[in-house]
Amino acid sequence: MIWKRTVFTVLTCKAGSFPAASYFQDITLTIALTPTDFIWQGVMQGGRDGCKEWPAEGESLLSYRGEPLPYIPFVCQHPQYWRSVAAERRRTGDMIHARKFYEDSEAAYSITEAEIIKVEDIHGKLLLIGAEDDVLWKTAKYIWRM
Repeated sequence: MIWKRTVFTVLTCKAGSFPAASYFQDITLTIALTPTDFIWQGVMQGGRDGCKEWPAEGESLLSYRGEPLPYIPFVCQHPQYWRSVAAERRRTGDMIHARKFYEDSEAAYSITEAEIIKVEDIHGKLLLIGAEDDVLWKTAKYIWRM
């Protein structure tokens, strides 16, 4: 009897681990829910100046072997970040809606090859799940680009 070892990961939006499959060849299956095809700036959570969340100043969402990976910065920083996201959520009545903020951030920055997730380096199977009407960001656009 032959057993094949399977290493897989299931990831959601900004959990940020989707790029792991391009760095670790042992991962044979990756299921990514609402992925982006690039790496964002890091985010801190807690309670800072009345904000529940804020951009980690000068920090990537991800690092590899102790080194930060190149990332796309947000269009605004603390405290404007939280005010912008909170205003969009109030406007739409949806507590996770922030699509305009992320669209503005992507539009303000010219994405380079360095920030793009290297899908071609993934050796395992990939299942990318998203929706055209995602309220966080244009996940369907990112999936099609991959």
